[in-house]
Amino acid sequence: MKLVLVAILSATLGAGVTYALVHKHESPAPALVPVVVPTQDIPSEERVTADELRVIQVPEDQVVPNAVTDLSQVVGHQTFVPIYQNEQIPMNRINSGVA
Repeated sequence: MKLVLVAILSATLGAGVTYALVHKHESPAPALVPVVVPTQDIPSEERVTADELRVIQVPEDQVVPNAVTDLSQVVGHQTFVPIYQNEQIPMNRINSGVA
């Protein structure tokens, strides 16, 4: 009987330690960041309109460098290169001097 009790206690303790170790290494979900993406392909040298864009939420660790985060950063400006549907838009693809 003592052997059964020791086995049950050992199994319970092992399960508890395993649970603690597994959950210790879970990291919290990354913060979501607003990012502007096209709803359709936008050719190069075209002025961008608001109806061609939408704002989506992307995990912070998946945002491309210098991504456009607000419609006002691109609406009315001209593209340097084609920008494809649902692609994050880096600011270096937009001619911010043309409005």
